[in-house]
Amino acid sequence: MATGSWAEYFASLTQNQRKNENVRDMMKRLRDRSKSVFVSDDAMSVRITDVYQDGEWAQTTLYKKSEEITLVLENDIPVKSDTRIISIYSENSIMPLMISEDLMGIVMLKHNVHPSFLSVILSFGEDMHISEAGSTHAMVSHMDADASFYVSYQLHYVEENHREGPNPWSFRRTGIYHHHTPKRDVVILLHPNETSVLDVRLLELLGLKPSINSRSSDQSNHSVDSLLRNPASLHSLVMSTFSGNWRWFLRHLGHRFEPYNDQAFGMTPEKLTPQESFNHLVTLRNLNDWVNKARASCEGTLDLVLRLKDSFHECNEHEPRIRSYIQSCDGLTPRIRNTTDLLGFTLNLHNQLETAKIDRELRDITEQLQLVTSELKDLQRDNIDDSAAVKIITFISAIYLPGSFIVGLYGMNFFVFDSGKQQIVIAQDFWVFLATWLPMTVITWLMYICIMYLDAWWKRRPFYLFRRRPGPPGTRN
Repeated sequence: MATGSWAEYFASLTQNQRKNENVRDMMKRLRDRSKSVFVSDDAMSVRITDVYQDGEWAQTTLYKKSEEITLVLENDIPVKSDTRIISIYSENSIMPLMISEDLMGIVMLKHNVHPSFLSVILSFGEDMHISEAGSTHAMVSHMDADASFYVSYQLHYVEENHREGPNPWSFRRTGIYHHHTPKRDVVILLHPNETSVLDVRLLELLGLKPSINSRSSDQSNHSVDSLLRNPASLHSLVMSTFSGNWRWFLRHLGHRFEPYNDQAFGMTPEKLTPQESFNHLVTLRNLNDWVNKARASCEGTLDLVLRLKDSFHECNEHEPRIRSYIQSCDGLTPRIRNTTDLLGFTLNLHNQLETAKIDRELRDITEQLQLVTSELKDLQRDNIDDSAAVKIITFISAIYLPGSFIVGLYGMNFFVFDSGKQQIVIAQDFWVFLATWLPMTVITWLMYICIMYLDAWWKRRPFYLFRRRPGPPGTRN
């Protein structure tokens, strides 16, 4: 719930204003955004300028203290003041307005500010999003009874920031509120910084200096009289101050785009590196975002000019210029998109060439691996054959060696030559050889099997006495 000066302000709204504006939602948005939009009492910067006696002289004062601003705002506007201009500054374009929440409520209350201006106020205190670049929150309301009117809007534009870096331009906004009555004009200006070009131009037209206190001469100033008596002059001044910057900003984007466009057409897939392509694509995407943001801002400005020109014919001269900026954006956007697509296609072709190169290398490696595998298979087959021969020899030796050992042990011949029969005959004691040789052969085999079993157990492998190894693929086992 709003408190203090804001509560009084919302309570003072007319039934017609309550019908056209969602007051409850405004109060909620104000509560949610107040810390981002307004500053504390010790960081203020508000200039109040009064123009007297049909523009014959003017006085301006820059206030930095809350007590001084409160005293001026709570007092009535001097009777001889034809125009009051309240300029509220920000430290920079993304910082809060340099006025407290309560004092802003007093400004709204004392000057009967139309509630639509609150939408403009709540836009400050943060960077301008591209989603809101085309929104000016414009409101033009006329009162036929006494020829009075309300004008409220915010203007999006670009301005040189005079900083070193790749982007010497910044997107900024200025809020304008103008309440005209036959008796007096009230103007509220929300500036993005303390050196606003609009503020400087306005003070120069009034014959004032941008110092803390300044007073113009008493001599009649026809430009001031024209500015104050013709409401369109003020808004034409606002448009002329900022709209021309779009030309130079778009030229800056064009200059930044051309080198990347030339490089994109001169690049070959073989020489393009992914990191270089990524850097180019990031830059082009940023350029495209800036162009889209500029176009949305120009579209919003064009809509604002069309609204204002219905009431103020002097704003007509700005329409062709704004339309030309939109056409420039429309011409630059497809070129950036084409270059981005070309870089993307070149990178894809580079990736395809790299993939084909890797595929060829993998194919060569695969062929080499197949040759090595074939040689290993041949070697394994030879090893298997050698192992089988060794086993056969081992088994034969297990039969032959015990017999040789027994013959040597007994030192006798179990086969003798019978001279009578003229042939070799088995000795009568041959049974001794068999009785010794057979057990010895069995014992030798058992020892061999035991050694194989212990070797398999030690190596933790399954033990197979007889195992048939699988043959090469395509053969029957």
